[in-house]
Amino acid sequence: MADYYVDGTISSASGQGDGSEGNPWGKTDDLWDYCLSQIAAAGGAGSTGDNLIVLDGGFSQTTNPDPTVVAYSQGKMLYVRPNVLDGTQRIPFDCGTKRVMGTSTGEMGIQFYFCDFTNLSPDGTTIYTRSYGSVYYCSFDGSGSSHSTVLRLGGQGRVIGCRFFDDGRTAGLFNSGSAGQQVMWNIFEPSYNGYMVYTYGSVFAHNLILPTASMTYNTGMVLPIQTGRMFRNTFYGETNKGSGFFVANSYESNYIANNYFEGIYNEINDYGTSQHMNTFEVLSGNRSFNISHSEMPPLDYTRLIYQNNEWGMSESGLVDPANGDYRPNKNLINAGWKDCDLNTEITSLSAELGINPTIGAYDATTVAQKVRDLY
Repeated sequence: MADYYVDGTISSASGQGDGSEGNPWGKTDDLWDYCLSQIAAAGGAGSTGDNLIVLDGGFSQTTNPDPTVVAYSQGKMLYVRPNVLDGTQRIPFDCGTKRVMGTSTGEMGIQFYFCDFTNLSPDGTTIYTRSYGSVYYCSFDGSGSSHSTVLRLGGQGRVIGCRFFDDGRTAGLFNSGSAGQQVMWNIFEPSYNGYMVYTYGSVFAHNLILPTASMTYNTGMVLPIQTGRMFRNTFYGETNKGSGFFVANSYESNYIANNYFEGIYNEINDYGTSQHMNTFEVLSGNRSFNISHSEMPPLDYTRLIYQNNEWGMSESGLVDPANGDYRPNKNLINAGWKDCDLNTEITSLSAELGINPTIGAYDATTVAQKVRDLY
């Protein structure tokens, strides 16, 4: 295990420093690739993980990184983080339309904290790791160029507290998920007319999805694939375009609970009579308002546990969404479904107090609201 230090304000054509706090690594361009090469030269990735701590400035890419560098394949975590971790120091990361991580199947274990990625890659995926890749409290600005898939982090990856905006995708996804991922407390603003997120047996929860006016794709933004666990998300649009979840007839065993949908085409794109038995393992506690083409409720045989849904409320469930306040109002607060009611042996504070969960992404003190304030 080692702490390595970086200063992105240092001007050096070939790179300098020894990676210590007193003499941090610095390079004018391609500092990210330089740092990984230096870690490899120093003996490779640490057996219990390493920190790459940015003291000032950030990174800029002019070439795609070399996936043969040993540090890219570290089996333990490499934490790329600012020196100050309270959100006041952010790391600018200009991808220069190049990949941050390449396409080698050996790349894994890279964790990015508080990075602001710009000029995303049109050539493959901007950040591509085999497993254990994560992004925490990062932003992804797609306005700099046309780009493809942003994240492919592999099994057990995490996308936590991030924001995806000015969507410049011409293909691909914000996040191409794998089994065991957690995608939580993010803000997605899709414009591209295609899928937004794959989940593949992962958790997709407490996310705010805000399709822009140019987003007219009615097939579906979020695909559970199989055994998806999707709860406490808010979908809000203003043009009645875009479907929330796309549940095809081969997507089995889904848990969809306490989500809120407003102003989009439909809540869930459902295959109807061709759907499989109990595709919706749990479909409970969901609410919607101002949906132009609802397919809910699904057919009886497709749903196993179906409780406390209201498709087509008479008024909005949000405080003031037209002015950016997506907090739940009285129609959603403590109005959701709690699965502990199904097992009398399981108790929780909310069960003991008789309190139901709030529907949608935000509570008064939820992390997601603070995420919005970071940008």
